[in-house]
Amino acid sequence: MTSTVHVWIEHTTGTADTYSVHQTTDITDCSDSSTNRIRYTFEVSNAAPTDGFMNLAGSVVTAIPVGSAGTYAFYLNIDMLSGQSGGDQVSEAETVCVFYPA
Repeated sequence: MTSTVHVWIEHTTGTADTYSVHQTTDITDCSDSSTNRIRYTFEVSNAAPTDGFMNLAGSVVTAIPVGSAGTYAFYLNIDMLSGQSGGDQVSEAETVCVFYPA
């Protein structure tokens, strides 16, 4: 599973903006405690200058085991961990899943 995503942050000096991106098979999985996934976490420092529309992007690649070929649901979840504001947006997310038989 390969995903890319743009995260637009409305950043204000003095506040750290931190978000995490991960792939999962559970749409409700927003916890920080799962150990069975790959994630990336990004932080805009509280010392960074104010920027009303900061464009950040990233990719995640994860091998998610499945029992056999079939229909499965996979999700790209993004958690805003600190600094959330009304101007924050997630856009241009894309995911490609490929099944490799064992």
